[in-house]
Amino acid sequence: MDNMSKLVDLLNSKKNDPNFRETIKKMQFLLEHFDTLAYDQAIKNGEKPTAHMEMIPSMFKDVNYYITAGSPGRVLDILLRHEDRIIQTIRPDADVARSGFFGIYEDEIQEKKFKVCVFSTNMGPSQVEINYGLDLLSVAPNDMTVIRVGTAGTLQPNIGLGDIVAGTSALGLDGVTDFYVDGDYIAQATADVLSSLYNVSSKRNIDVKFLPIITKSSLQSEIGETPKKDTHNIIRQAALDGNVGASSMESSVIYALSDLATKGKIYSDKGFNISCGTVLAIVNNYDEGSLFADSKDLMNEAITNSVKLVEEAIKYLVLNNSNPSEEFESGKKGYTHLLSQQKEELRKIQRRMREAYNT
Repeated sequence: MDNMSKLVDLLNSKKNDPNFRETIKKMQFLLEHFDTLAYDQAIKNGEKPTAHMEMIPSMFKDVNYYITAGSPGRVLDILLRHEDRIIQTIRPDADVARSGFFGIYEDEIQEKKFKVCVFSTNMGPSQVEINYGLDLLSVAPNDMTVIRVGTAGTLQPNIGLGDIVAGTSALGLDGVTDFYVDGDYIAQATADVLSSLYNVSSKRNIDVKFLPIITKSSLQSEIGETPKKDTHNIIRQAALDGNVGASSMESSVIYALSDLATKGKIYSDKGFNISCGTVLAIVNNYDEGSLFADSKDLMNEAITNSVKLVEEAIKYLVLNNSNPSEEFESGKKGYTHLLSQQKEELRKIQRRMREAYNT
């Protein structure tokens, strides 16, 4: 049997496997959109690809806006919304499951053209450090905006499945930021991104809750019986007391690395100015004792609404970065004050969580 026959047999044997179908879909997408000539020419010109996602600097020239998701599949879904405007992707032969996934598309609003890179960090804080902190920041332009879109759980009784939370600050129990900052550091979004999310959601009548969130390296430790149940109960109570709106696994690392890069404490030679934020679709409530919402339709609708909000917020930023409106400046001023006001109280909440976590 020749190799082609073997491949056909393999495809036929796997055709009912949804994960296999997803892999084939990604491969087909990459083969259609990867600009081989541009990539090969850049390598000939001496550009070196990054270690994990094989990014090269010329790919990211003039790419100032970034949407990040944990799942490579979600990145693909977002890119397919802009399929006719895609200009570059990750190499087709990349190990997407290991390295992550990215693509770049062009867009336009009121005759202002801009580029957006959608990339996956994969799941968990250490993957953010690798894909964002090591790969992307080494090739990205110095002026950039990055907004995470994803799913999360909540402990708050007034936040329901399908709700959307924008993370103003991100308390860190992530196991990564401790290697960069001290324990009292509060990772925060930037006021310009929060202002854009607020103004867009208000105009579109989208109910978004602007609240602190928590980033943990554990996905489901709050669910059921664990050897450290008492610890988790203390952390949950602290989250309730601090009105922490959602629990995710990535945002504090994105916020902290962006802040440190902007302050020149990492990548000091690049002169970064990074804006950042997070939009999370609530897909479960830990107090209800289940890890995910039973309704896939509800979950998918919440994710779609979150993605649309982020896409619109980027367009709003494109317009207001060059010619700031009064409402944009007013929102920035308001969120700058809020972020400053939140810090001390959130430090107390974070200390309670960390003390419980470290016992």
